[in-house]
Amino acid sequence: GMSLELDALPPSKLAVEFLGTAQPSSETVVDTLQQARFGSAPGRMYQPWKAQVVENRRITPESHWQDVRNISFDLSGAPFTYRPGDVLLVHPRNPKPLVEDFCRDVLAGRDPNEWVRIRGPVDFPSVLRLGELLEAHVDFQAMPGRHFFELIAHFATEKHERDRLAEFCSPEGQPEFFAYNNRERRTFLEVFQDFPNTRPPFERVLEWIPRLRPRQFSIASSLAACGSSP
Repeated sequence: GMSLELDALPPSKLAVEFLGTAQPSSETVVDTLQQARFGSAPGRMYQPWKAQVVENRRITPESHWQDVRNISFDLSGAPFTYRPGDVLLVHPRNPKPLVEDFCRDVLAGRDPNEWVRIRGPVDFPSVLRLGELLEAHVDFQAMPGRHFFELIAHFATEKHERDRLAEFCSPEGQPEFFAYNNRERRTFLEVFQDFPNTRPPFERVLEWIPRLRPRQFSIASSLAACGSSP
């Protein structure tokens, strides 16, 4: 099989401690949505707000290949207004069944209800439930780049998996890598499912999978005309 020369990994910047399913008594556990820091814009912070969806209507014909939707939210009581040219940031969440799959297949069957403490530079609460961490903050449905395969190769315990990862990372293996990863739009979770004997520690997984970031959407309404329903 093909071999892969691996540089030594630097120490992880994160440390993860699993605390069990009972709520930690000595920690102040905050509501993740209100605590979340979405980054900053000039002069102000983005303000997360839990809004009710009041309409989700497709505006392209069913026969059209593109599914474009008009989605209305009730922003009654929201501590902000919007003007022409503003965008709405929607913070997505991973589906609970996929979170359960991740816990089962990547974390050796960990309970999503377990509490975890993360020490190190993170932009989410340092103490929260594992399921909430994976659902709201870890973008494991994204497509990994080639460097991710080099990183996880350090933890491949079976020769055939090491060989396949080495092939993906080699110049001559790029057509095979493109067919496997890019053409199929493989996700981080699916890669781990395809390489069941390649399991980095959870702190490495948190470092290597990007954060689940807000998505920007155009606001198609006028505050003066629509009031609290953009």
